[in-house]
Amino acid sequence: MVKELFIKGVAILPALLLGWLGVLFSSVSAADDGIAPEPDREAQFRRADVDNNRSLSRQEVEDGLPRIIHARFDEIDLNADDHLTPDELRALQERQAQLREERRAQRMRDLKRR
Repeated sequence: MVKELFIKGVAILPALLLGWLGVLFSSVSAADDGIAPEPDREAQFRRADVDNNRSLSRQEVEDGLPRIIHARFDEIDLNADDHLTPDELRALQERQAQLREERRAQRMRDLKRR
């Protein structure tokens, strides 16, 4: 399990993961929509997907994506098929955004109680 790092009480590991996924999959969805993708992230995804099946095996993730994605592979792989799809990575991004919003709301409630 990956330990989360905290700066001023805020977990930065999910933020790093969310940021990386956001950039990657905005590029992937942009490519699907015919919009010019960000070349670095699109190229990174394509390089990682060595069999070109638009899903990433555990080995492809380990070889081609940041370590944080590999470390959380089982959490991200919702259907436990040992492949990460763009939909699974988008779902993780949505979960992380929801958790971030819940933490922000809790901080606001805590501030109001003071």
